[in-house]
Amino acid sequence: MKVAQLLREESLEDYLKRLVTKEKIQKLGGGAFSQVFQHPQFHNVVTKVYSGKDKLFAKYVKWCMQHQNNPYVPKIIEQVDYQNPDPTAKIKTYHIVFMQKMTPVSGKRYVQAFLDVLKLDPEEDDEIVDQLRDGLETNDMYILNSAVKQAFKQGNGDRHFAEVWKHITSYGVGNMDLHKGNVMMRGNQLVFTDPVAPAPTVRIDSGKMSDPV
Repeated sequence: MKVAQLLREESLEDYLKRLVTKEKIQKLGGGAFSQVFQHPQFHNVVTKVYSGKDKLFAKYVKWCMQHQNNPYVPKIIEQVDYQNPDPTAKIKTYHIVFMQKMTPVSGKRYVQAFLDVLKLDPEEDDEIVDQLRDGLETNDMYILNSAVKQAFKQGNGDRHFAEVWKHITSYGVGNMDLHKGNVMMRGNQLVFTDPVAPAPTVRIDSGKMSDPV
């Protein structure tokens, strides 16, 4: 899959701007470390461009590609890796991953999706539910992880959820980055699209790229 040719003397920053301004490719979102675009030919595919310095997300993508049978991970079609030949470039590598487009999760649905997955009853499991809701609403990953672990001790949650949660927490709870922008829905299925974050100093910057996209 290709989106647009990246010019030899073009920075990644300029390339991303050109996708929107000249190529008229719809930008769906993004943050300090990546940007997401609608694929211009396939309405059910999104294209995510992220810096090679975002090693945690790169590891997560690799793990997802090896666990495509897990319904909680995004369906990845392809990832293309690019090397920058300029030794002075701020970004040496960058990646473009093509994945299935999903639906953003709304506020109330966000919490409810976790309750459904963990089969928690607000009346019978009130302490865990309160803790879970607190962690999700305040983006406190330590509180959230504690609630999920308590649910696991009760035997809640299926093996696929346990598998992906174990992997996400393996990066360190402090590197978890779960919020409504990084969790989506595939129908009624909860999906962790970008659950980890690198150090806040890593971001998409300039740096001359030479490979086609």
